Amino acid sequence: MELLRLIKEEAGDYPKFESALAKTDPEDIAKGLVDGRTLLHIICSSGYTKYAHLLITAGAKKGVLGEILDSREPQDN
Repeated sequence: MELLRLIKEEAGDYPKFESALAKTDPEDIAKGLVDGRTLLHIICSSGYTKYAHLLITAGAKKGVLGEILDSREPQDN
């Protein structure tokens, strides 16, 4: 996934992330990753609040905000 690569390899290039996000299909934005986390989980754990805000805004505009916010990680009871 291009967005994940941008977060991991080119952190700090906000305009490049913003451009790639605008071109990404909604399903790909909301897709869970191999380990069950979403892109939002990874962005937040990296401390990129500006990126998180952009992702949430894009998810709302593209109609996939619920999927972005859905935690797929196991819950402790």
